Order: sequence, then C-alpha cells, then structure tokens
Amino acid sequence: MDLKLQNEDFDKDYGDLCAEDDEMDAVHASEGQLPLGDKISLLKNHRHKELETRQQLFRIENLGLNELMKLFHSSWTDIADFGKIFMEIKNTVSEYVMQNWNEDFLFGYQFLNGSNPVMISKCMNLPDKFAITQEMVEGSLDRGRSLQEELKAGNIYIADNAVLEGVQANATDPNTQQYLAAPFCLLYKTSQNEIIPELLIPHVHLTIAINTAAREQLICESGLFDKANSTGGSAIGKVIQKAMQTFTYKSLCFPEAMKARGVDNKEDLPNYYYRDDGMMIWEAVKSFVFDVVKIYYGSDETVQEDKEIQAFVQDV
Repeated sequence: MDLKLQNEDFDKDYGDLCAEDDEMDAVHASEGQLPLGDKISLLKNHRHKELETRQQLFRIENLGLNELMKLFHSSWTDIADFGKIFMEIKNTVSEYVMQNWNEDFLFGYQFLNGSNPVMISKCMNLPDKFAITQEMVEGSLDRGRSLQEELKAGNIYIADNAVLEGVQANATDPNTQQYLAAPFCLLYKTSQNEIIPELLIPHVHLTIAINTAAREQLICESGLFDKANSTGGSAIGKVIQKAMQTFTYKSLCFPEAMKARGVDNKEDLPNYYYRDDGMMIWEAVKSFVFDVVKIYYGSDETVQEDKEIQAFVQDV
C-alpha cells in the first residue's frame, strides 16, 4: 500500500469537497472530534482507513521479526552463516557489507556509521591494559611518525567496551554457552582521512506502539534479544547499571557528548555522519523548542522565577 499516494488522493478529494459543500466549513475550525462526532462521511471513512493502516503497521509480523526469529532456530558455526540474515532482507548496503566486512576500511567505518557509532573517542594516552607496541603498528602508520607522535597529533582513536567487563553472559538457554567479552581497539586516521581498524509529543506520537511491540517481542523474557544476544537476560541489566555510573546530564546534550569523546571537530574526524546528521537534528529540535518556550517565557528572569522549572533543575 502506497501511503503517500493514498494521502495525496485524500487531500485532493478533501479539497474538492471543501469547495463544493458548505458543510465542510465546520472542519476549518480544526476542533478535535471524537469518532462519534464526525458527521462527514469522507472524514469518517478516512479515519477508518487510517486506523486500519496503523494497525497493520504496528503488527509485529509486518516488521518481519517473526521471520527473522526463524533464522535463530538453528546453530551457526561459521561467519558465512550470517548470510542467512540477508536471505529475506536484501539491499545494496547489506550485500556490500557482506562482501567487504573483513576489510580494514569497512571495519573502521562501522565505528563511525555502523550500528553503534557512540563508542569511538579520541585517544591521547594508551590504556595501561592495552599492551601495544610501536613494532605492532609501524606498518599501518603512513605519515612516518611514531605511535606516540600520532597520539599527540590526534590521529588515534579508541573504541573501549569496558562497560561489558565483568558482566555475566546471557544464560537464558541452559543448553547454550554464550560468551561476552569487553573488547577495545585502536583506530588510526590515515592521511586519506580514513579510519581503519512534552514539547516533542507531535514528533514521537508513533513511538509508543512500536515500543510496546518491542517490549512484548524483542526484549521480553525468551524474546528475540534473549535468544540472539549474549547480553540478553539479566546481563543487560548489569550493563545498564555500569553505564549509568558515568551517565550525566551532559550525556543527553548531543554537542556536549560529541565534545566529551573528542569527535566534535569535522576536520579532525571527517565522514562521521552520526555526528553530522545528529547535529542538524539537534539544532532543529533546539530551534523548535526555543520558539515554543519563547511564547510562554519572555525573559531569563521569568524562567528563574518559575518554581517548577527551578525544582527540575535542582533534581537534575
């Protein structure tokens, strides 16, 4: 079903009817109506179609998750088995990744624009537990500098999953031994700039249903997350507890989070689209919220005198 075309058809019919029928003048007031209050057949039919469309969208089987779960019913013994995931979910990007996943350039790219682009940070000093020497990386440093010189120049990045250290792996299935490591790796920016090894309710009104489906199908006990991930079961709770130890209010502020990891400068770390796109979204949301707040608060003094806001600030 092409929802875009369907909506365009509705807009056309709606506009024609407005021009021909004086009864539609009542609609222009934009007053909220209960379903029983709709007297215009076109609006009643549209409401019914919209409900059916959303019901179909929110059914978990239409997200392909039931079919995806079938892929985890048998054991995987080889890296090539990951190809099973793409039997039904094929696109240009997924096929390219499958063909080049073991190349250095793509491995590094995943830390910038892969499924978890928030772990990479600039490395100025090597961790004590990272036993790496100049001899180990000399062949990868293309500027003729030593590892220490590259560290000082800001060309070394690190992805450290220390939050997983000490967390017991998922034990949902007593017949399956799962493993959970706390890996970390250094990533070198080459000379070619490649990385190798309430206000918002209208904008989030569809997330409640999809989150409900996720709780019931994905992260529930014995759900897809439990079956497919070593951090499933009780392990995810431990990971969240450890992550909260370093969580601050600034962690929620996108520019501050980028700056804290040393990845805020586009010249230092180009092609980091998570940062670039995220900053555009941040600025758009900031502009929207600022304009709305300005309607109710004309000055900084008004904000300072608002006891509820000040109480919220104190809580934070």
